Parts: sequence; structure tokens; C-alpha cells
Amino acid sequence: MGDPFTQFILGAVSHPALAFCAIVLATFVLEDPATVAAALLAADGSVAPALALAALWFGVAAGDIGLYGLGRLGASSPLGRRWFHPERADALRERLRGRTATVLIGARFVPGLRLPTYTTAGMLGLPLGRFVAAVVAGTLAWTSLLFGASFVLGRVALDSVGHWRWIIGAALVLGVWLVERAVSRYHARTAEIGHG
Repeated sequence: MGDPFTQFILGAVSHPALAFCAIVLATFVLEDPATVAAALLAADGSVAPALALAALWFGVAAGDIGLYGLGRLGASSPLGRRWFHPERADALRERLRGRTATVLIGARFVPGLRLPTYTTAGMLGLPLGRFVAAVVAGTLAWTSLLFGASFVLGRVALDSVGHWRWIIGAALVLGVWLVERAVSRYHARTAEIGHG
């Protein structure tokens, strides 16, 4: 714990309110890597696990609600009205009937689907209460699962690798990000092929 980088990290997260805000802000940039990083900080004892998990839940859910809000704003814009025809919106609402919660929660577990799914939910004007309930359920499940797995693996790894722990932790966070990008690109290519 004596190396300069570790001391910097510990100093940055030593105040609970600052740590909470930093984790929330990190979720707005990259949710899953932020979850892994927060779990590793908690595994190292740099931040309380309960505080890290609460910040993740709050940040992820707030970001998802923000995506819904962007969809609502987009639907009322001239470009949104031109792109999202009422007939298309009605057809999509009909396809979602009875499956909205499943689709919203499922999007939480598949990299690359949250942005289009949650903004589309806003554009369709799906009931905000139902959207929030589904998003919170998905966030509690996925974020807790990823945090828990990263925390357990982090405890084991951090105890055995000494001062290399931050390099290995950074590599793990980078790996999560790269996997998400690859899956997102795959979904984008599949969608292009389907529309072609």
C-alpha cells in the first residue's frame, strides 16, 4: 500500500462523499468498467463496499433515466418527429405490449442495447413509473452481480499480487470495456445487415 499510485487512489477516495460522487460520475462514462473499478477499490479496502454499491446503483439508474429523458426530448423535436413516424411508434408499442419489463431488464444484461432501448422507451412515451421500476430491478440485479463477482475475484487477486494489483485491476477494467465494445459492434453490424 506504500506505492505512490496507491496513495493517490486512497487519497482520492478517502472521503465518503467524494468517493460516492466519483463513483456516480464514473457510471455516466462507462457503467460496467466503473462497477469493476469500484469493486476493486472496495476489495482493497479503499472504499466501503456498501457505499460503492449504493453509488453504483444510484449512478446507473440515474443514467438510464437520463437516456429515457433524452428519448422524450428527441420525440418532440422536428428531427425526432420526422424519423419516428406515429405509425412506426404504434407498431413498436404493440410489439412491446406485455413484454416491456422483460425488454427493459434484458437490455441491462446485453452490452450495447441500453442506449437504443432506453432512448426508444422515452421516444415511445412508455409510462415513466414502469420504466423506472424495470430499470431499478435490472440495475439491482446486474450491478450487484458484476460488483459481487469483481469484489470476490479482486479480494483473491489483490491479496496475492502485491503492488501489481492496480495494473491487473486496470487490465481487468480495460478488458470489460473491450468486451462491451466488441459486443456493441457486433449488434450494430447485425442491425445493419437486418436493415440492408
